[in-house]
Amino acid sequence: EPVSHALHNVRHTLERIMEESQCNEYVMVLSGKDNYRYTVDVTLPYKGNRDKLHKPVHYDAIREYIETRHPCIVTDALEGDDMLGIMQTPDTVICSIDKDLLMIEGMHYNINSGKAVHVEVADGWRSFYKQLITGDSTDNIPGIKGMGSVKAEKLLLNTPSMFWWELISDMYVKQYNDPWVIWEQAYLLWILRDMSEITTPPKWDKFFQ
Repeated sequence: EPVSHALHNVRHTLERIMEESQCNEYVMVLSGKDNYRYTVDVTLPYKGNRDKLHKPVHYDAIREYIETRHPCIVTDALEGDDMLGIMQTPDTVICSIDKDLLMIEGMHYNINSGKAVHVEVADGWRSFYKQLITGDSTDNIPGIKGMGSVKAEKLLLNTPSMFWWELISDMYVKQYNDPWVIWEQAYLLWILRDMSEITTPPKWDKFFQ
């Protein structure tokens, strides 16, 4: 279809999101060219499984339209997800389809399902640890073999939270024979709350102690 149809769809979708999320202003966030995670990945290339040669039809036109016609932030050295985590406050709503963002405290609106949910601090940490177990095939993060979403949920449910890091760390060492790998994977999965976390990440292993 003509590019004008694609841009119309962007505008229409944005209007729908604003209405359904009950927000009265917005800013769109796009990932830039650089990403600090590319200096961390060792086990597997971060997002190395993605097809970078074949973009969706009208991708460039849509991106230019967003950058030039809407309030927009293009991130530098970090991902758009990180900027959403940094910008989240008690008065904002993260509008996305990315389940990774559910580790961020606050209001979330799913663009596809139309569902809104408030993520508590404890829920956010549970989501992070769950991903540490399952990994993220979309971003080429392997996690623990044989551990899908259901098994990960059951494991966390049956283990006191203060022992989560120790338990998962043992699983990583058993699989990768390297105590560094869990720290690498945590660094790749963690969505920033502050720019300083690029160089000084949270004490994931101390959070529940």
